[in-house]
Amino acid sequence: MGQRFLCIMARPALDHRLEHFHSHTDRKSCETLSIKTESKASAGQRVGVERCCAALSILQRGTRELIVVGVVKLNSLCSWSSVCVDRMGESEERKLLNQDLEEEMEVWGYRPCLWKMVLVGVGAVCSGGFLLLLLYWLPEWEVKGTCTHTSLRDAQMLLLRTTDEFKQWFRVKVQVLQAPGVTPFSDLDLLSKTPFPNKEVDYQMCSEDQVHHEKLPKHQQVQIKYFTHHSAKYYWNDVMQNFELYQGLEDVRVSCACIHSEHSSGLSKTLQDFRRLFFGENEIAVRVPSLFQLLIKEVLNPFYIFQLFSVILWSAEDYYYYATAIVFMSVVSIATSLYNIRKQYVMLHDMVAAHSVVRVSVCRGDKDIEQAMSTELVPGDVIAVPANGMVMPCDAVLFQGTCVVNESMLTGESVPVTKTSLPSTGEEAARCYNMEEHKRHTLFCGTRVIQTRYYAGELVKAVVVRTGFSTEKGQLVRSI
Repeated sequence: MGQRFLCIMARPALDHRLEHFHSHTDRKSCETLSIKTESKASAGQRVGVERCCAALSILQRGTRELIVVGVVKLNSLCSWSSVCVDRMGESEERKLLNQDLEEEMEVWGYRPCLWKMVLVGVGAVCSGGFLLLLLYWLPEWEVKGTCTHTSLRDAQMLLLRTTDEFKQWFRVKVQVLQAPGVTPFSDLDLLSKTPFPNKEVDYQMCSEDQVHHEKLPKHQQVQIKYFTHHSAKYYWNDVMQNFELYQGLEDVRVSCACIHSEHSSGLSKTLQDFRRLFFGENEIAVRVPSLFQLLIKEVLNPFYIFQLFSVILWSAEDYYYYATAIVFMSVVSIATSLYNIRKQYVMLHDMVAAHSVVRVSVCRGDKDIEQAMSTELVPGDVIAVPANGMVMPCDAVLFQGTCVVNESMLTGESVPVTKTSLPSTGEEAARCYNMEEHKRHTLFCGTRVIQTRYYAGELVKAVVVRTGFSTEKGQLVRSI
């Protein structure tokens, strides 16, 4: 007799490879909330159903949104399992990045398709290039017209869409990074003794990552897929089967007491170079496009394409005065737009570049201090704040000493504030460090340290938490 099962499960990012369930998933977090049968089922069927539900209930970063799969009439356990697989496939088509944050986006994976690209090429020739112009305006059409849908794991091209009211589309290309560890906080000593699966792919490593990669010791390398969007890098997480953004030391959810005990001595040069592979240079670089790039982008605006067709139409009807007037106004409009846009880029570049690169004192061990450029800093580095103050090149948490800081660049308030060291004992020390909750202990990028206070001849030290565009100043520049 057919069975009816009502399953209410925690909805996660579902792993399409069920054989990895036992190695990647905590069974306690992947539980079936309710399984009810309307008629008596065999013990073997019930166990099989429970395992299938557990395998499909892989949680993505603690998300516990409940969904009802539904009441399904089954003739056998096999047919019930096929329904589960279909549900799993539907959920994998759409995944979220930066979930519940302001920059939340939907993501789909694609790979190039030869016959689609041939059809697009033929269409572009037949339409006189208008099809290419249409695909330039609509990136989602370009990706869907030249690629086929695939899983995020095997994707070479990604299609992003914001979840706000604007629903903007973006097209990004997947790249590959070679590193001796899968995350920036991996232990290199442990990784050197651990074999990693190294699947061959056809991507190439970018030149900037290659430079940092050559500085590292020759451990067995792992290939990590990532993409860059709005100056932020998203790396593939094989456990979650999704891309994630590494922001800094907060990603490991370290407690305040742990910062004092485990992160107060600084990083070795090798570990610093390894983390720089993921976080990049500590700089907020605003690239000023060339006039030619701005011109092409402005001319390809749909408004000016319409003006071009208007000029052709008026000229065909011998209305040369109208056509000349349209050309004149369009040229003046383009020149004015180029001047204003270029001026804004230059102003933002100069504002960000001021005091962005300074020389800092980096602690290597408890007593070793060396001078380095601020662009070399990575999360986990320990810097010594000089007595005469400095402009902070990164976000750092103060764990030794006291500082008086001018935060007018971020808050607009000219009244200096006092930053105290992070607590090392007590109830608050057991809590995980959070930049928002512990901002009275955090020195933000771009703010000026006016004065430092220390006791018993000890230096004022801080642990780097975020660098580059992940800092408060960097996020502000990204929003602009």
